[in-house]
Amino acid sequence: MEELSRDEHAGALFLVDERGIPLDFLYTLPVRPTRVQRVIYGRALSSYLRGELIPQALVGELRDPDLPSLWLLRDRSLLEGASVWWRKVPAVWISSTSERPLESVGDLKDLGGEVLAQLDPVSSPYRISSYPPDRRSLEEAVRVLCEVSSKVELEEPFSRALEALRIAVQEGGGS
Repeated sequence: MEELSRDEHAGALFLVDERGIPLDFLYTLPVRPTRVQRVIYGRALSSYLRGELIPQALVGELRDPDLPSLWLLRDRSLLEGASVWWRKVPAVWISSTSERPLESVGDLKDLGGEVLAQLDPVSSPYRISSYPPDRRSLEEAVRVLCEVSSKVELEEPFSRALEALRIAVQEGGGS
C-alpha cells in the first residue's frame, strides 16, 4: 500500500513464485476519500484504507487456486486488518535488522508477539510478525521464508511492486 498524498492511497498485490518470477500483479487506482469520509473516519481513515479496504479489494480479485502459500508484507499495519482479507493464508510482516546473525538458519528468538528469525546463513536476522498471531503460523512462515530466501532476496520484489504501482498510477490504468 502506498500513500500517494494526504488525500490519495493506492495498493498493489504482486504474486511471485519461490524464485521471484512474477505470477500476477494487481493494483488499485488511487482511492480518494471524500471530505465526509475524512470526517467520519477521522484518524482511522488511513489505517482503514491501507489495512482493510485496499487489501480486501485486491485479494478479492484472486480465485482460490491462485492464492499464495504466504502473504509477505512490507507494511506492518496490514497485519492489523488481516482478519478482513487474509482468506486463510498466513500473512507475515518482515523487516531487516542489523542484529548479529543467530546460530543457524531457522533459529528463532522470541521478542514477545514477534520473533527474530535467521533465514539464511550470513545475513542479519529478520524481525517477523504474523497473522494469525500464533506460534505455529509463525514457525511455518519461517520455514517457507528460509526456503525462499535461499533462491531470492526477500525484500527485492517489494521494490519492483512499488515501482510498478507508481508507473501504473502515473499512466492512469487499472487492473
